[in-house]
Amino acid sequence: ARFSRAERDPMRELVHLYERGFITEEQLRTVRREEIEPFFTSSLYERIKKSPLVLREKKFLVRISDLEIPENIEDEALKPILASRGSGSMMKGIIDIAFREEDGFVLADYKTDNVRTEEELLERYKLQLYIYSLALHQITGAEVKECLIYSTVLRRTIKAEFGNI
Repeated sequence: ARFSRAERDPMRELVHLYERGFITEEQLRTVRREEIEPFFTSSLYERIKKSPLVLREKKFLVRISDLEIPENIEDEALKPILASRGSGSMMKGIIDIAFREEDGFVLADYKTDNVRTEEELLERYKLQLYIYSLALHQITGAEVKECLIYSTVLRRTIKAEFGNI
């Protein structure tokens, strides 16, 4: 999607994406205008527009051993990743959007999950955001200063804090 066109007419841009084969007819039918329009008035969107560098749908492939995962991580879900460090295993993904600000990158992930609370999204996706932030740092060499989820259902931006994961 082109943000400038989507900002003016989000539904028309969705039809354009469908016509170009980027989304399916089912995806087109399930999108609700009231869930996507608030993004274009959000502070997150304003920050993206001001950024000198925006990476959208950034594919990555990184060697797990190259990710700077601290040894003292307490999260059980990370243990299999840590255990595969010496194996040469690779990890791939697609970063929805990352943008540069003066003091580092901001990583953001769009979520359409039908949830009631921010905590539900953080519980589901905190680990993914953490790994993606490590990958973004590996790719760019720049600090990732903030990780965010934009929930179309909750219509707000949620900040992910990692601590010791």
